Amino acid sequence: MSRRSISLPARLVASAAFLTAGVASVGAAQTPATPGPSPASAAIEPAVAAANPVQAVIKRRLSAPAPAGTDAIRVSILGDGSGAKVQIRLLSPTSSAVGGVEAYYASAPVVLDYKGWKTVILPLSEFTFQSEQSPETNSSTASDTLFSLLPTINTLQIAVTAAPTAKVFVDDLVWATAVSGPTDPSLGVIDDFETAPATPSAALWNPTGDYEQLRAAQVGSNRVAAFVKTGQGSLQLVVRPASLDEKQLYAPSLVTRLKKQATLPYALYVRPPFQPIRPESAPSPQELASPPRLDVTACAGESEPVTFSVFSAVDLKNATVKAVGPFRSESGQSELPLSAISLHVIRLGDGKPRTDLSAPVPELIMKDDREELEGDLPAVRLTGDPLTDIPAGTSKQFWVTVNVPRNQVNSIYSGQLVFSALGMKPTTLPLRVNILPMQLRTAFLQYGIDLRSRLSPDGAAAGERVMTPEAYTAQLMNVRDHGFKIVTISDPVSSLPQALSLYKQAGLALNGPVVVNTPLRTQEEIQQVEALRAGAGLSSAFEIYYKMPSDLASAGAAAASPAPTPGKNEPAGPLGEYVKVVRKASNNKALIVAPVGSKATYDSLSPALSSVFAPVFAASSDYTSNLVATGKREIGNHDYWSWNLALQNPLRNRLLAGYLLCRTGLNSSPLYGAIVDPYMEMTSTGTPSGVFYPVQGGVIDTIQWEGVREGIDDVRYFGALKNYIRDLKDRQLRKDLTDASDVYVAAVLKKPLWSLSPADYQKTRQGMVNQALKLLTVIRSAVPTYPG
Repeated sequence: MSRRSISLPARLVASAAFLTAGVASVGAAQTPATPGPSPASAAIEPAVAAANPVQAVIKRRLSAPAPAGTDAIRVSILGDGSGAKVQIRLLSPTSSAVGGVEAYYASAPVVLDYKGWKTVILPLSEFTFQSEQSPETNSSTASDTLFSLLPTINTLQIAVTAAPTAKVFVDDLVWATAVSGPTDPSLGVIDDFETAPATPSAALWNPTGDYEQLRAAQVGSNRVAAFVKTGQGSLQLVVRPASLDEKQLYAPSLVTRLKKQATLPYALYVRPPFQPIRPESAPSPQELASPPRLDVTACAGESEPVTFSVFSAVDLKNATVKAVGPFRSESGQSELPLSAISLHVIRLGDGKPRTDLSAPVPELIMKDDREELEGDLPAVRLTGDPLTDIPAGTSKQFWVTVNVPRNQVNSIYSGQLVFSALGMKPTTLPLRVNILPMQLRTAFLQYGIDLRSRLSPDGAAAGERVMTPEAYTAQLMNVRDHGFKIVTISDPVSSLPQALSLYKQAGLALNGPVVVNTPLRTQEEIQQVEALRAGAGLSSAFEIYYKMPSDLASAGAAAASPAPTPGKNEPAGPLGEYVKVVRKASNNKALIVAPVGSKATYDSLSPALSSVFAPVFAASSDYTSNLVATGKREIGNHDYWSWNLALQNPLRNRLLAGYLLCRTGLNSSPLYGAIVDPYMEMTSTGTPSGVFYPVQGGVIDTIQWEGVREGIDDVRYFGALKNYIRDLKDRQLRKDLTDASDVYVAAVLKKPLWSLSPADYQKTRQGMVNQALKLLTVIRSAVPTYPG
């Protein structure tokens, strides 16, 4: 998958795998002693923090469509040498969905590696189709589509990506002809940022995007001559992460106050999971006004995170946190085991250089963030209490996951965490865990992952990683624990039996499915795979799907595959022959999975594939964008969407795996599910890196990966509430409650989901819980044995 445009860095082209094939055309324990940080690891955090990208997006509605003859945009931008990137985006009603989720056409970024004013012309022929949902592009013909939509373009955006801050001045934004045009290429002024009759035109520009983007943007007008290209005014956009404002506003006085407390020169503060905490973050006076406390609400069998951070005025060495029991219920009759509480420290970055500002820095969930991540399977500590150092004047985040046992009695359990550091007085942090009197079932949507690990080196492609059975199993179990049951298997037929056996041992799903990623063409090859079920200990009902060979997924092959002859069930053409092979070899049980870039491509493939087709739409496709906007599903079963987990922040991953996926069914049934790409890039050793990192003895997770799990849990709570509503309606009980719950569900899906804050997500989840418990009380009073 490309990151943000069709022009890909070579190292990303080399990592093409299942989801990318054809997309261009088709679319507790004793803490051990740990050595101090090495000079290299000690330097990672400041370097990564300084390079952590932040993006701001502002937009305005256009007063008139592009004039006839327009084939470019001209704009003047004041460079500051910061390396920030400025991008122009165009939107039309057909490419823009509701709730801030937008597909758009974007110019190549203008890099501010210069100083002074520079006027650039951005040819529309070089714009690419992109989306805030996903980095995938739609197709190589995106610019042609843009030209056809030009009369309907009604919104323009300016996006600035900086590391970590930038102050950008823009002037003289006009429609134009391309570079070869006349000396004055202006066809019509979009905005010259002068003073309109009543209001400066800069007031027409408004921040947009997700929660982090909205917090990063400060937009206004400027009248200082040095910052104006022509006339009397220009647009000023300041891109600045909120953590830097915190450092400026709160840190100086806090450091002074804390230093007076010789044995307690630090402060603990609590924020919702997925609210960014950077080294420069600092707690506000309001956050310090009352003693901090952690509260977790979860169901039996659920894993739920909560976080806290420590700001220190002095250097803290060997800082750690421990769970101190017992965690007793309100009645005192039961306890939550200490083993259910998993404690980690957050490390920004994996030590690998980042050259693309659009690539988020991974936030690793580690036991010791000072340890090196080197080699194919790094040796790091995965058990015990976390250990870290906290430099003076900075914050460090700790991640607490409560893994509730499946048989845990519902109640509120109270206990403590204790934070301490070398030579410092410990601090107690209360932790309260509310185990709900309801059960969460498996998500009603299906989740799959393009897992590029394999057991055999034979025929390994770029982007695939050869692993030991132990490491492969650990990865499968990690995927299972995050709510997935569909995985791709890339092994050749010779090692497929072992891969299938490990899938079964990991307990992902009794009946699958798995997607065989190895291209298979002949009936004999597919029959070989179909015959592997018994040898791997799988039932005859275990589902095996097949990835379509990339050449058959191309637009040319699709066009050469006509629809079935009337009165006959067999399609014709190369693709049709492949369908017949798969049907016959699998006794009409298998599906054919292929990535799809647009509705038009789906329409060209579906006549030949018919009911065996499982399309995986890019989340930026026209089909999914329209589906989010309308909530009306247009095609049959087994339609998925995909996006790159590693190129999104945690909150976006939660949204795309959760409520946004549910909203595709606002007025019908939703998409069948999601099949996602967890990898970001190829490292210099050819090893994929992304949202989880295989290490010796297990896997290191990232906050991005935890965001996906929370999104899937959002769907599980959503599904529980819908089931309770349906149950009461079937029994014709409490129409007042079911009506209120229906209104609540619709209101959730109609929210501006893209801009919700982490706290908003927590409130929305609690609202789901409150509605569900009201209905469940009625259900259980009517049928006391109802299982929940």
